[in-house]
Amino acid sequence: AAAKGTPPKEVKRPTMRESKVPFKGPKLDAFEFLSTQIGELNQQIADLGKDATQFKRKSSAFVLFRKQLAAHMAAQTVLDYHPFSMNTVSLDVNPDDVIWGNLNLNPYDRSIRGYISLGITVGLVIVWSLLTAALTTLVSIQNLKKLPGLKDMTDSPFLGIFTGIIPAVLVAVVMALLPIILRLLLRLEGTPRKSEIELRLLNRFYFFQVWNVYLITIFTSSILTIAANGFNDPSSIIKLVPEKVPESATPILTYILLLAFTGAAKEILQMTSLALRYILPILFAKTPRKICAAEAPSEFDWGTTIPTHSLIFLMGFSYSFVSPIVNCFAAVYFGLFYLIYR
Repeated sequence: AAAKGTPPKEVKRPTMRESKVPFKGPKLDAFEFLSTQIGELNQQIADLGKDATQFKRKSSAFVLFRKQLAAHMAAQTVLDYHPFSMNTVSLDVNPDDVIWGNLNLNPYDRSIRGYISLGITVGLVIVWSLLTAALTTLVSIQNLKKLPGLKDMTDSPFLGIFTGIIPAVLVAVVMALLPIILRLLLRLEGTPRKSEIELRLLNRFYFFQVWNVYLITIFTSSILTIAANGFNDPSSIIKLVPEKVPESATPILTYILLLAFTGAAKEILQMTSLALRYILPILFAKTPRKICAAEAPSEFDWGTTIPTHSLIFLMGFSYSFVSPIVNCFAAVYFGLFYLIYR
């Protein structure tokens, strides 16, 4: 409370410019300008709503129900027997979750986009498979010595560490670029909600990781060797499997450790979120609502985090029979993330 005789300080009202171009136009009182704008827009909406026939029909609609049970019953009902007619229904839609630009797509256009996206995804699988195979096979001491100028290279502990860590780092970098491309493809397909993109990304990214990081690593490290030797002597396959398959655990162990420590450190530090939390309010947030939005905690990345955890579990479970040491590294990985999430 203000002391007696001390005049209260005048609260500084926020200001803004009408132009979208920075620093162009005079400063206006934000409360008065926006209140006028809201009143004019509400009147415009009321006038336009009196005659709905003047608008062209869109490919999507929002339906409100008085009871939640009625909404769920309607969503489970066959609304139209014609193909591609009202075949996608979403419940409990949050306006912030809607991708408004994808609501007016023609069903056939959406279907064609889906096939194009599927074809590009298959192409990405092939390209990423070649990249992963090259990274896991070429970066080795034996293959490096085949390059010109490196024939006389001597074995050293540093070189062993280099050839053990670099492939895992390169694979992790390559896989980190993939979700960006997949999210763009899912958006171009016409997916109407951001949460649906994350759910579909979860499935695709998990398939990509299992194929490129896990299966390609095993094939390039052990299966090809077993197949080449077993072709001449099929009876040797039984002996080669327990010898060669555990050898492919080395790049998998390196990959698990890399994700364990770098991923855990990134989750603890959260440098990007921390920087944005302090920088955004200073530069852009001038009103209480914008400050609240800028300081909101970051969302959990379901589309990439869950597939990675599932991949590590798959690696640990499958290799627990042929190379039990993988379980120790998987336990370190899940132990670190358990502490972080707690």
